[in-house]
Amino acid sequence: MIKSAKFENLQLHKSIHLKDLANINVILGKNNTGKTSLLKMMYATTKALEKCSRQKLDFASALSEKIIGTFLTQNNELKLGTLVKKGAKNKLSAAFEFNHTALEYQQNLNFSFGNENKGNIQDHNYSQDISADFNCLFLPTRELLSGLDLISYSRRNFHFNYFDDTYLDLVDALQVPNQPTDNFRKFNTQLERIINGKIIQKKSDTSSLEFVYKKGNAEYAMPLAAEGVKKIGILSPLIQNKQLTTNSCFFVDEPENNLHPNATREFVNLLTEMAKTGTQIFISTHSYFVLKQLALNAQKYQMDIPCFSLIEQENEIECQSHNLKLGMIDNPIVAETFALYDEEIAEQFKSLKKHKSNGDTKQQRF
Repeated sequence: MIKSAKFENLQLHKSIHLKDLANINVILGKNNTGKTSLLKMMYATTKALEKCSRQKLDFASALSEKIIGTFLTQNNELKLGTLVKKGAKNKLSAAFEFNHTALEYQQNLNFSFGNENKGNIQDHNYSQDISADFNCLFLPTRELLSGLDLISYSRRNFHFNYFDDTYLDLVDALQVPNQPTDNFRKFNTQLERIINGKIIQKKSDTSSLEFVYKKGNAEYAMPLAAEGVKKIGILSPLIQNKQLTTNSCFFVDEPENNLHPNATREFVNLLTEMAKTGTQIFISTHSYFVLKQLALNAQKYQMDIPCFSLIEQENEIECQSHNLKLGMIDNPIVAETFALYDEEIAEQFKSLKKHKSNGDTKQQRF
């Protein structure tokens, strides 16, 4: 697993160090504080490791290609150098510490590139392949079960950049045939309870990849299923074909999107159970429900769950870390929750004062 990740001059971040990482980790911050950038750079690096171990590729080429594909923008062809922090005099650098006991893998990996780099990383110290049993997945904010062929065709046939590699890699992962799921079978059952149904692959005479949502005896085409069902329901086929296992590194960007708070909490519980088996999970979130449920789970199971709060101060992003096993502390999500409560109390007192000044003696219920 990733034990630590340090970045210098990565987009908005002058310097950030995510250390003492555990099986489940969470990143908080307001919009435009670089949460997804961190997830994507960690994903691109680990996905390059996976590709090199399985396909025996050159690491520099695999990493360069994966970073570019993961950070694609809709209108422009990405060059590596555009990821370097604007105005930075030094290169973008990354330093990872990997230590995966189950796969007997340990490596300190470093790489860097400057703002003039167009697409080939030369500076790195890659020296060791990881086991082919290792893999990683990225669950983006938008669902993709409704448009699997569109994602694949738009990138591979028409070279449109609307969908980056986090989507394309998931489409590829879904192509793998089902396999016995051993200890992860229970997680699929738990997921089916959350979405109140099943995600089933539909047999096709063509090469098209199509899934349906089955609830009871009724089947629904994916465009007709609820957004939240499609967003997290994709995990079901990924569990069944063993693309999500105890040896996976799983990145989840804003899991709360399109989910009812109850489903959000249940999904967090599912991720926690996966993490307990060895899966390493990274979550970015704006949700109090996600954060609070993680804190409760950390204390219930005495799990280390590092929480990294990204805060903008004087045009720089600072990172504050805390272990949720020790409870909740002030952070942007908690602060906004209390701000909402304070506003409600202030309005109640204002209303009470108005009634008293008007001589209204009727008891008010607040």
